[in-house]
Amino acid sequence: SRGTRVLADDGSMRAGVIVRHLVLPGHVDDSCAVLDRVWDICGNDCDLSVMNQYTPNESCREKGGELARAVTDEEYEIVLCHADDLGSPIAALEVSLDGGETWTVCSTEGASADRWVSWEFTTQIADPGEYEFTVRAITADGTISPIAATTQFTVE
Repeated sequence: SRGTRVLADDGSMRAGVIVRHLVLPGHVDDSCAVLDRVWDICGNDCDLSVMNQYTPNESCREKGGELARAVTDEEYEIVLCHADDLGSPIAALEVSLDGGETWTVCSTEGASADRWVSWEFTTQIADPGEYEFTVRAITADGTISPIAATTQFTVE
């Protein structure tokens, strides 16, 4: 059908569609929107190649702004994670207060791939000290996001 891949015995692609997308510095949201659009049109019938090798030329460097620098590792990783999550909504969030040793699952009931996720986490901390609060997503297909959001706080 619309670009269904055909692989040879050696794993090389003989037929199909590969969409190559170059991530630009400061434009993570645009990259995610492009990947969403490709998913809407093709679904899983095409392969994605997400590239981060943007290199500003001398003119761009002289003008300054976002296009005067390379893509950061964080920007690239965000787009890669978004690509990995296409078509699979967030099914739950996990919260850790001990550096990832243990995780508590928080439901994200009603989430879909195209909506914000609503969730809550309640705990009581009895002992004063420094704590690290970390949150990561789990998609409906069971994939745990390699990117976690972390903040530190103090209980007095």
